Amino acid sequence: MSTDTTNRQPKGIPVGGQFAATTHSDPEVRLQVSAEHRSALAEMGAASRAGISHTSATYVATLMKNSPAAVWDENAATLAAANGCTVDDIRSIDAVFNRGERPLEVTGSGDDLPDLLTAGGLTGHLTPYTGSHPDIPDKAWTYTSGTGRELILSRTEDGGFTVWNDDPDEDYSFSVETMPGDVTPESSVESVQDVLWNRAVTDANYNMTGGLQSGDFYELREVTLDKDSEGNTFGEVLASNEDGMWTTLHHDFATGATTVDRDNERLEGAAADWEMAAVFEGLHSEPSDGDFNVHAKNVFAGLLAEAAKDPDAPRWAARHADKDDRS
Repeated sequence: MSTDTTNRQPKGIPVGGQFAATTHSDPEVRLQVSAEHRSALAEMGAASRAGISHTSATYVATLMKNSPAAVWDENAATLAAANGCTVDDIRSIDAVFNRGERPLEVTGSGDDLPDLLTAGGLTGHLTPYTGSHPDIPDKAWTYTSGTGRELILSRTEDGGFTVWNDDPDEDYSFSVETMPGDVTPESSVESVQDVLWNRAVTDANYNMTGGLQSGDFYELREVTLDKDSEGNTFGEVLASNEDGMWTTLHHDFATGATTVDRDNERLEGAAADWEMAAVFEGLHSEPSDGDFNVHAKNVFAGLLAEAAKDPDAPRWAARHADKDDRS
């Protein structure tokens, strides 16, 4: 199983304190506190999904609880606009705060990972991991997203957090690890969502017309859509050939330019054009007019549009694709 490790930067609220399990000598009191604890975590998660504070979410929930049915949708839209979130976020806050909904369903028991992910706003289903993969530690959890994608989630002995994408064919197995000091509810959910988006992009590429496919000489290693540290959207294709060389095509959506790196060396001019053409031809993707620069722009735009339709797509991808559709 190949493993890629990504370290997360500190973000959000440190784990501890309010996330610690509450115990008491009286079993009835312990059950009551546990229920209140789970409710508080679910409320924190609803606020986190909306990107607003818990105080604001509590106020929103109070307003929606007293909202007449005839104007409920209108009020939800008004509150969404006022808080910079979506109507679905307002619906989730109402459902969690006022009707006891639990968007992350947990079956079984184990460590504190479900609490961490609930507070971070993850949705889906968690069950204890029952597989036998030797690299996955004891007490891991199987996570199933709303789209049916499965990941394995685990804590490390020193308090870190790992997301495993376990491919049965081992061609696309990898893990993303957050170091102990960087683990927060938000960073943990972000790691899960990043891997789900990685899966969505991969699926979109293989399912879309004109998607990139490994050939006899070039092998497709990874297709990525992401945002850089400045918030700019980019796409990348990583491919290797039988000569042992690695080529990265990097597309900047803002400028429409595609750069070519071979074995970590930037190619320019004709060399870049030839290598780009070789990669696209080797991955069974060729333009009708022979212009590979325009072809690259079209391939990446098509991939983003297709991947953005996926329910596991992040909001920035959907907004970008919607903007392109209107232009």
